[in-house]
Amino acid sequence: MKLLEPVSTGKTTFKNRIMFPPVATGYEGRCGSIGEQSFHFYKRLAEGGAGYIVIGDVAPVATFSQTPKLFREDQIPSFKRLADACHVHDCRLGIQLFYPEYNADALNALFAQGKMDEARAKLNHDLQFFADEITEEHMEQILGYMENCARLAFLAGVDCIGIHGGRLVGALCSGISNHRTDSYGGSFPNRVRFALNLVRRLREAVPDMTLDYKLPIITDLPDGTFREKNGLELREATEFAALLEEAGADMLHIAQADPADGVTGADLPAGAPPCGPAISYAKSVRKNVSIPVSCAGRIITPEAAEAIVASGKADIVGLGRSLLADPDFARKCVEGRSRCVRTCIMCSGGCTCSENTVGNESSIHGSDHPCREDSAPGKSCTDHSRGRAFLSCVLNAENGYENSEYIFLSHGERVTARLLNTILRRCCRNAGISEKGMHKIRKTYISTLIDSEDININFIREQVGHTDERTTYGNYCFNRKSAVQTAQAMEKALAHTVSKFVLNCSQKTGQIPDNKKTWETL
Repeated sequence: MKLLEPVSTGKTTFKNRIMFPPVATGYEGRCGSIGEQSFHFYKRLAEGGAGYIVIGDVAPVATFSQTPKLFREDQIPSFKRLADACHVHDCRLGIQLFYPEYNADALNALFAQGKMDEARAKLNHDLQFFADEITEEHMEQILGYMENCARLAFLAGVDCIGIHGGRLVGALCSGISNHRTDSYGGSFPNRVRFALNLVRRLREAVPDMTLDYKLPIITDLPDGTFREKNGLELREATEFAALLEEAGADMLHIAQADPADGVTGADLPAGAPPCGPAISYAKSVRKNVSIPVSCAGRIITPEAAEAIVASGKADIVGLGRSLLADPDFARKCVEGRSRCVRTCIMCSGGCTCSENTVGNESSIHGSDHPCREDSAPGKSCTDHSRGRAFLSCVLNAENGYENSEYIFLSHGERVTARLLNTILRRCCRNAGISEKGMHKIRKTYISTLIDSEDININFIREQVGHTDERTTYGNYCFNRKSAVQTAQAMEKALAHTVSKFVLNCSQKTGQIPDNKKTWETL
């Protein structure tokens, strides 16, 4: 697979072309440090074989938002710990620098004084007008913040500096957001002036690091308006790409621009068409540059990712939701088990549920509706700003709990394993599955995650077969307030899941999977 071939740019070589793109996870502490949850999440992606991981939205100043931050030397160790862990697995680490479309220093001062009403008013104002009102002196100060952050990242052993071409940078580039009349507004060369200055300054500040510029594209809507605003239309973007390469960018990440409301995430809803919305944009940009180009957005299967790089539409593929669903995506491809990859089901909400509680029949969902009933519609698994506690995919019980004990039941686990085993035996017996079949289900299809509060059960098929045979049977979380309630809820969930499993098998083979030959054909 070309997807697994190395690619080099600048002074960096990536072992494969699989990238975890910049995503707001919500795993960071309020101080912005790379804490245990964040560390183990990214480390798990590196263990799974990803060649390039980018930490999203790293602020070069203190902000009130819960994003990673790197602006002081005492913050270096947590980033260095993560960089070292990624390098053990030959994975390259990047941080995406961004500056928000508001005056962070002014807002911090208002918050520190307890002037909350003034702070809210200031934030609402800046989200609409900051790009137009920011002074050249303030721009120079922000460039200094970015340079400092990049130097600290270099000291931490980070390999790449991603530049968020959206947010403030994108607002200044945009013909929609930028209404300035000075040398930073109006014409295309004026609007991209700040972005090019930023690339040149970073190139000089960290000459040995790879610069990866996120180039946001504004997309049209059927009514002639634009879905986003803080970016460039495709015609200007292709021209800008060549200027970025000339200024010192080593690679380009093609993505959607920030949305027109300036607040919600830029990601397409997970269940919305089309697939791979940035692929055609990447292809157009790639024709105009000689540096590697990456793209992301609803690239679900190994086959789809391979087709993109093999056809020359992009050099690197960003897999966000796909690596949330299966962090071993790359490893399985390397091992020749690409058909075993657990693929994102694009549930547009199931990956947002961090506090699922199953206590009655109506709240038990399988793959038909993998998220809890009160999950807000339209939320995206890749956008922490939409109200989640943190990133969490319903198909992957590890997600967000990588630093907890993750137990495969085939190895056994004292009380909980015995409870689950007893219930599963009863469910299988009721479904006509023998002891032998039950043990095969337990060893092959079920894993649990146990922490101090909850029991997460992931019941999913990962067998070699045709792509249309991938089946998710369910993911459930049981709050351990009561052992009796847990057992009852667990039995309902497993009975529901086992029945779906048996139905699926019977439809494909005409028999219950109770012998070696049948299991091998599934």
